[in-house]
Amino acid sequence: MRAKVVNREFFNRLGYELGLDKLLEENSSHGGPYEIAPSMVGNCFEALFGAIFLDKGYKVANQFFKSVILKKYLDIDKIRDIDTNYKSQLLEWCQRYGKTLEFNLVRTIREGHNLVFVVEAMVDGESKGSGNGLQKKKAEQFAAKVALENLNVI
Repeated sequence: MRAKVVNREFFNRLGYELGLDKLLEENSSHGGPYEIAPSMVGNCFEALFGAIFLDKGYKVANQFFKSVILKKYLDIDKIRDIDTNYKSQLLEWCQRYGKTLEFNLVRTIREGHNLVFVVEAMVDGESKGSGNGLQKKKAEQFAAKVALENLNVI
């Protein structure tokens, strides 16, 4: 449950819901309208929460999280039902139907200073989906999601 709450996507969403993207746009040095990256908005939320913790201490930060974030922006019942670990879902499906599962690194692509990993999800030796990401685990998650969609599991 903690992993479902304390993650990049949730922090990004919280940043937008708190209006932190508007503050970032207003205070930008670019002078014109431009799109703020979602991760920057999430980082801003993390910085805000960290500042509250450092300035006011654990008790106040904990109270802020409970009274503002949990009560206004978090639906525990909805989050409990969300399973975004596609790799685990695919593995369970394969085990249920007696199929083998492998993730193969197809290639790496250099994009500037970054390496992008391209991975295929192989079910019984047949490619069912591919995905890419800056980390192998992320690429495997994306490949597993595509495989689940191709197998009509999700």
